[in-house]
Amino acid sequence: MIMKRILSFAIMALLALASVNAIADDRDDNKGNKERERRMEELKQYKQEFLIKEVELTEKQQKEFLPLYNQMQAEMFQVNKEAREAAAKVSKLDNPTDADYEAAYQQLLSVRQREAQIEKSYHERFAKILSKKQLFLLQRAEGRFSRHVLKHNRRPGADGKPGQHKVKPPRDAKERPHRR
Repeated sequence: MIMKRILSFAIMALLALASVNAIADDRDDNKGNKERERRMEELKQYKQEFLIKEVELTEKQQKEFLPLYNQMQAEMFQVNKEAREAAAKVSKLDNPTDADYEAAYQQLLSVRQREAQIEKSYHERFAKILSKKQLFLLQRAEGRFSRHVLKHNRRPGADGKPGQHKVKPPRDAKERPHRR
């Protein structure tokens, strides 16, 4: 339960960062959209590589699991997009009422429930492809990935702006110091 909350928070934070970047990119119109799409595709590819390594996927598992995982991520993104739109709607109001805030809050709760339903549905499918250990490693890897990206986006890039550089992969698992 705690892991789901942490994962949910990490996903929301990652999506919030993506939406902040999207808003900044929208100012650059079409050029910005292409750049944002390129960065999102780069992040998606990096996440796949990260998961392959962290979850110890075989080639066969990669072929079965990754398309399914990407499908789940797309569904989650759509659900979160609705939440972001609801939050933006309330933020744009001149004098939002308590009812406006309550409606937005209820929609956010609904999003969390839908995320849990989506996750549970895909977990059942993933269990047909991955071992129990790999399912556990997947949950852990998703949290690690989100923390890694968030940490990396806080560092300034070459131009001094935060998050304006490529995300570097973590050290190999064998190189990681063991924590006790």
